[in-house]
Amino acid sequence: MAESDLSASDSDLSVVLSCYSSDFEEIEERIETIQPYQYEPEAAEPSPLSTAAADNAATEEDATLEDSRFSSVNNWCLCQACIIMPSVRECKCCQEIPDVRAMTEEEGVGCICQHPGFAAVCLNVWVLRTAYYHYRQQYTTEIEDENRRHRYTAYRQLARFIWQYLGRHIRVVLPACAVLTIRKAFPSADGTYTGFKDNYTEQE
Repeated sequence: MAESDLSASDSDLSVVLSCYSSDFEEIEERIETIQPYQYEPEAAEPSPLSTAAADNAATEEDATLEDSRFSSVNNWCLCQACIIMPSVRECKCCQEIPDVRAMTEEEGVGCICQHPGFAAVCLNVWVLRTAYYHYRQQYTTEIEDENRRHRYTAYRQLARFIWQYLGRHIRVVLPACAVLTIRKAFPSADGTYTGFKDNYTEQE
């Protein structure tokens, strides 16, 4: 009796397993027939003519922007404290930078140079001297000229003040108004200044 019960349960088990097996086979067959992305449109290769036209349009737009930036400071300065800088990239008002605009709006001022933290962080000689020692640990080059050293440090302090942390060797264009204010506070003896450079260098 026990043997017949055992054989009956074995046959039931084999029927159940074969059912599961056939279900899996059906699922596998369905998966194999699925063709992903079959209804997606194929990307067309851009024609050389359209690419050239886009490049020309971008060049014309850049030229127009350059003309407008150099023709009048009023075309781009919103804080009334900028001057025309040597390059188009440097002709940037503090109010064109979202992070700076948020800072000035929070304090109810119209320019980053009017922000109560700006003078303390970027123009205070004692703060700049202390900050320079920190930067000097990272970058070994000594800057002999005191005003140049203060400008070098003030620019970095300004970037830290606005963006907190950018990472090593990441360079950003600083607002023209702030650069002008720093240069007035710590002028170059011969009136020459180093502008924005894409490539990293240790000094201004």
